[in-house]
Amino acid sequence: MLTFFLKREVWATIVIVIIGILLYFILKSIINKILKHNRHSNNKRKATIVGLIQNIIKYIMLVLIILICLDLYGINVKALIAGLGILTLVLGLALQDTIKDFIGGITIIFDDYYSIGDYINYNNFIGEVIEFGLRSTKIKSYNGEIKVFTNRSVTEIINYSKEKSTTFIDIPIAYEEDVLKVEKTIQTIILRAKTNKNWKINNLEYLGIEKFDSSAMLFRLSLTCSYQQSFQYKRLINYLIKHEFDKEKIKIPYNQIEVHNAK
Repeated sequence: MLTFFLKREVWATIVIVIIGILLYFILKSIINKILKHNRHSNNKRKATIVGLIQNIIKYIMLVLIILICLDLYGINVKALIAGLGILTLVLGLALQDTIKDFIGGITIIFDDYYSIGDYINYNNFIGEVIEFGLRSTKIKSYNGEIKVFTNRSVTEIINYSKEKSTTFIDIPIAYEEDVLKVEKTIQTIILRAKTNKNWKINNLEYLGIEKFDSSAMLFRLSLTCSYQQSFQYKRLINYLIKHEFDKEKIKIPYNQIEVHNAK
């Protein structure tokens, strides 16, 4: 057993593999430091770029280790590389889709379509980007569903995380209610939402009466925040609306079915 490990090919292969792994982690650390000092890119984009570059370096190191090890065992690597030219052409034709995925991934990064952690809408599937690779992207919806799509298929997406989104909240109020009293109560709701330290709702505004519906007036609020916050904030604001309107005895109408007795 000891004689086997004393062979030049064996211990040299082990040393080359160890050096390759160490070199990979050194390059990985250098890339992280370079991007860490780059103040012009956000953290999510940094994570996406780092992941892609690490994948590229990993595959390059793997190929180099294999070629060096083959050379140790007496295989003519130069002839093999020369023969790879024809093989590359054949593989290029066979793996056109894979190459398109790779190019698509680079385009997504440098055109800043999305980054890890962004919320996007891809073909009416809304979710958070949880993984971005050389060939594909994974997004996860709120209920845990995961959608995987190839990078080459990304022709258009909606990114909800690039800018803050505006959500409109319409409050139906019965026509019998005093408009001034309703507006005063709405201002109280806005004040309570903004002064609550746990919520941090700052961009909540009253816009006015939006519409005269068949059975109610619609008073509109606008809420500007990140996409992922909008759902929670809207629930909290709806709670405040119900609480304050009940307190002030302002009627929020609801659908009713009127039944007439023929007798």
